[in-house]
Amino acid sequence: MNVVGVNLSNTTLFLRQLTASFCRPVSRVHTDLLKIIQSSRISAMSIDVELQNQEAFADAMTNLRVDGCDPARTAWIILGHVDNSPNRIHLVASDNTEEASIEGWRSQLASDQVMYCLIRLSCKDDLTITTKYIYVHWIGEEVAFAMQGKFGVVHGSVEQHFRPYHLMLETGNTEALLEEEMRLGLEGKGRARETEITDKSASKPETESKRQFVGAYHSIAVDEDLKDAMDEIRPDTSETNWVIGGFAGGDPKKNLELKQKGSGDIATVVKHLDDNEVAYILYRTTDIIDEIETVKFVYVYWVGDLTKPMFKGQVSA
Repeated sequence: MNVVGVNLSNTTLFLRQLTASFCRPVSRVHTDLLKIIQSSRISAMSIDVELQNQEAFADAMTNLRVDGCDPARTAWIILGHVDNSPNRIHLVASDNTEEASIEGWRSQLASDQVMYCLIRLSCKDDLTITTKYIYVHWIGEEVAFAMQGKFGVVHGSVEQHFRPYHLMLETGNTEALLEEEMRLGLEGKGRARETEITDKSASKPETESKRQFVGAYHSIAVDEDLKDAMDEIRPDTSETNWVIGGFAGGDPKKNLELKQKGSGDIATVVKHLDDNEVAYILYRTTDIIDEIETVKFVYVYWVGDLTKPMFKGQVSA
């Protein structure tokens, strides 16, 4: 079947070649092709799909999206075709329990099926934990070539059920869906690049100045109130979206304590900063990337213009 000069089977093969080995993100390429397919007049087959057991799917999606008691968790959902019918899909499996894992999800992927998955992963960045969503279009290696074309027509209709997400992957190889590879994909890194950095740093001899710097570094104790405040701004639904920490009594030898917390834009935060102090700020905001609203955490190291040079030197150590 040809659609606006694009053969659906060849399109699927082309996308699978793009994602070979390391399962590269193909969102822009795939989106453009889907627009061509969905804007075409296809008389032989409908591009719409019927989602069966909708209530079960809605419950699974809600459980996956909501932070609940453990925001730093893994969860996943799989949709598949009913009796290999291109126009009927249903919930195949889902896991939102404490035991949910990427390995458990990978074990559910069938080599003779086309499946659609949404995965929740948590990424740690210093003291914050952010939630990321990955959409996976699974095309099993044993799926017949002709069937790939039939399923490809309805992919756009299925994919809409999983929006929004941060990364899209398409593959038929479970080895390309290791947790480490997906995390690198979220960071915009490839395996070759990561190896290059590791090898380069490993071969570089440690200098005397570096050893002295590490030896001069001293750890700082953080009060529980400040830790709790940083946890408070982590959920997307929390009204509190900024926290300011500083040294107790302005003494760098003492603990870091909570100075202020609240809600509002960055201008609101600035009102609570002094020109003669050092402060540490964590600020939650949102950004629109590829039409997806993405939560971002901004860390600000504030050094006031009137801060004494001696104090600057002490906190820098």
